[in-house]
Amino acid sequence: MRIAVTFAACALIWGSTFLAIRFGNEATPPVWGIAITANPISGCADLRVARRCGSFEAEQKARQKAHNDRAALRRKALAQRQRPA
Repeated sequence: MRIAVTFAACALIWGSTFLAIRFGNEATPPVWGIAITANPISGCADLRVARRCGSFEAEQKARQKAHNDRAALRRKALAQRQRPA
């Protein structure tokens, strides 16, 4: 059963790729097809390199800190607004 599912998945993926290339070549020049295909692949490769080098985690921590700082400022502003005059 597992082999049949794997074969069906491969056939579906390769078949859809063939159709996408066939219709893509009719609608757009081949260079555009290459650019559309290569951009997501290179983006994934860049993300893997960034994660391996550790810069991805550092950026996530910086974004989380900025989010927490904004949330703290928001809470402080709401607390000051709710004080009786």
